Amino acid sequence: MKRMIAMLLVLLLVFAAGCSAQQKAAPEESTVPADTPEESAQVGLANPWTEYDNLADAEAAAGFDFPQPDWADDYDSVVYRVTDGIIEVIYEQDNGQSVTLRKGADETDISGDYGDYHFTEVHDGITVMGEADTQDTDKLCKSATWTADGHFYAIWFDQPVKMDEIIETAKLVTTPEA
Repeated sequence: MKRMIAMLLVLLLVFAAGCSAQQKAAPEESTVPADTPEESAQVGLANPWTEYDNLADAEAAAGFDFPQPDWADDYDSVVYRVTDGIIEVIYEQDNGQSVTLRKGADETDISGDYGDYHFTEVHDGITVMGEADTQDTDKLCKSATWTADGHFYAIWFDQPVKMDEIIETAKLVTTPEA
């Protein structure tokens, strides 16, 4: 019995010593205010996109042209952005709905879309991804990708649209290669 109590005391002392060794003194708070708001802001990853006021400037920065679809005039605002080998244009409505269109400098997949879709189908060289599977003719889709003229294209709708609508929209941007 004495051995058991001695063993428990030794274990208790070892445990207590281990816990006290892991405690660290709390860092002292600085009473010196930051010189600028930037110094007090949290640091994060840099935004890789550069925004431009118009399509011509975005095209010049990217080094290739970008198709301006006829339907683009139906949107209330447009955001032009460029990053390494990609032009992205976001068409937005005042009601919050948007369509995003990307074009890459070559045929490398620049979609950045890693969504888990209910189905993926290819129609006329356009890969269509959908989230809801209703009747065959009314499948709802949010994104499509395709290549044409040596470039990769991707389009996303923030709200699902019928498959035939997303295919027709992609075709209006450019005729994809089969």
